[in-house]
Amino acid sequence: MNKHISRKTFLIYLLQLPFFRWNLKAFHLVQPETRYLLNKFSIAEFCFDEGVNILEKMKIWETLRMKRDANNKYDNHAIELHWQNVKVGFVPMSDNRHLFRLLELDLVCTILEINPDEETWQMCKIKVELKHPILF
Repeated sequence: MNKHISRKTFLIYLLQLPFFRWNLKAFHLVQPETRYLLNKFSIAEFCFDEGVNILEKMKIWETLRMKRDANNKYDNHAIELHWQNVKVGFVPMSDNRHLFRLLELDLVCTILEINPDEETWQMCKIKVELKHPILF
């Protein structure tokens, strides 16, 4: 079902936009979201954590939660990856330093590819994006 708004209604909405700019929460509801790709990679240590055991439950385009691993004795910039509160692995050491510094920002980690026929270190590929609203 196509919904059209009249030209008059559109102009009224357009004229109101500057007054709502100060209220960012309201402005975000109106504005589309832009995502900036930061990196793509396979999940490190997927075979050592629960990743292989729950692979058949995971689905493409689901999100993973990223969490700093402050107690990691091998890597000061370690980032754990969690699917539904289950640790499935880490951001690879070669890719984690810049993401570690950006974790306070609004990052989204999404499953790109699941392939149970690959080697365990290549079974699950993900991407990390920075979520940002478009502000005029």
